[in-house]
Amino acid sequence: MRLKALAALALAMFVVFPAAALADTDHPVDGSGTVKLRPVIDAANTCNPTAPTQDSDLHCRYQLSGLFTETTGYLGDGHTGGRMFLDYSAVDPVTGCIPTSGIVKFQTVNGFVRTKLAKVAETCPDPNVPGGLTQDFQLKVTSGSDSYFTARSGLIDWTASLATKKTKPGWLFGPSAWQGSIVTID
Repeated sequence: MRLKALAALALAMFVVFPAAALADTDHPVDGSGTVKLRPVIDAANTCNPTAPTQDSDLHCRYQLSGLFTETTGYLGDGHTGGRMFLDYSAVDPVTGCIPTSGIVKFQTVNGFVRTKLAKVAETCPDPNVPGGLTQDFQLKVTSGSDSYFTARSGLIDWTASLATKKTKPGWLFGPSAWQGSIVTID
């Protein structure tokens, strides 16, 4: 009888009090880099907002890439990847800001952190650069892992200043900076 009682107590300890090693830990991150947004043209996203002739001209899909340096040392250096969608059909008539959605992934040699743009994300005209755009929004950490951690949540503030180049029409290039925290299961 004592053996059954001890077994039941041990089982209750694992169910009621999970392992202490699985605590959430908040890790600050702070990085910067360069960003390149390459247009991806398909039937739904023909991306010609300056001279639209069809609805799909107001929808721009971009492939995001670039290198980054993370200064706290938690993530290390790596490259960004992902996609962004700019919806010119819903431009704010007062500010000129464009609703923006997408995914940004921070990839290092050891692993990755995946984020999703907040629902209120916008890309706005840059008042200091003719034809330029600025981004200033939050990224919500959705997943990630490497040799040392499993990411479960977090928020990262993202800023970027983008402009086109004559040699690559339609592409957007510029510096980015970001800071926030990643919550991990340790």
